Parts: sequence; structure tokens; C-alpha cells
Amino acid sequence: TEGDELAHVPSIERPNDYGHYEGSMSNHDKVIENVIDALQDRSSIKTSALEGMKVVEIIERMYAAAGPERTGGR
Repeated sequence: TEGDELAHVPSIERPNDYGHYEGSMSNHDKVIENVIDALQDRSSIKTSALEGMKVVEIIERMYAAAGPERTGGR
């Protein structure tokens, strides 16, 4: 949302290796850790379900733009 700042994510870990593709490192563990901390009142939640849904929409649009021949029939 307007006025929000993106958190800095240090890139000290190696990226994921998918064989034919090497890409972004996984930060799912940090998201899960934040949810647990927020549920136990040790931290505030860093993102929302709405933000997650926006990311999924972006990924789905990328797959759609690539076409089925590039996505294995997706």
C-alpha cells in the first residue's frame, strides 16, 4: 500500500537449485516464523492474506503470458 516500505531481505543464502533453473532463495521459513510470532504476541504480522493473494495473481498472470507450451500445459 502507499507509504509502505519493503523490508530488506539479505541474500546471504544460496538460491534454490531446480536443476535447469537456479532462482530466488526461499523465504517461506521467515514468513512462517512471523506468523507464529504474531500468533504468540511476540511480533506484529508483516504481511496480509490480501498481499499474498496479489502475489499469486501476479504469478498466475506470468504463467498465462508464457502460454501452455512454456508451462507444461498450465
